[in-house]
Amino acid sequence: MLAGFPAGLLPADPTQDNHHLHQSGLVVDPNSPETFKQNILLVRDNVTRLQNLANSALIGIQNAYNPGSNPMHTTAELANLKQSLELLCDLMRQTGVGALPLLSGDQNKVPMSDSMLNENELLESTTRSVEEVFERVKKQQETALNIGNLLGSART
Repeated sequence: MLAGFPAGLLPADPTQDNHHLHQSGLVVDPNSPETFKQNILLVRDNVTRLQNLANSALIGIQNAYNPGSNPMHTTAELANLKQSLELLCDLMRQTGVGALPLLSGDQNKVPMSDSMLNENELLESTTRSVEEVFERVKKQQETALNIGNLLGSART
């Protein structure tokens, strides 16, 4: 168990029980796609948990002046939210999942940004850029050839 991580926040770490793995003859790659998928699912679960904590803290803040609200409870929720956020950041950093954009389950609500282009759009964009550079270099070469011809004919 990693220090500071509650049991539900632990990354899928196949090296946790190395002795047992070596005895059974199984060697699991910590960089395998399956481990990464498990880590993504773990991060998504923790993001959902973090959203619930944030909503709970927000409700506590919104109801701060209502009779019967407990400011100590809201303070505790905010502290728990802050700690959970720090643990999630550490988890994402350790597992490598933090390099990926976090998308909600409903893709229709999330607008596509330039950083989330799909592979075909990236390929088309790259192809256009290469064609533009090629055309520019081709024009420069033609211009240089014309200038060379003019200079060559002026000498004769």
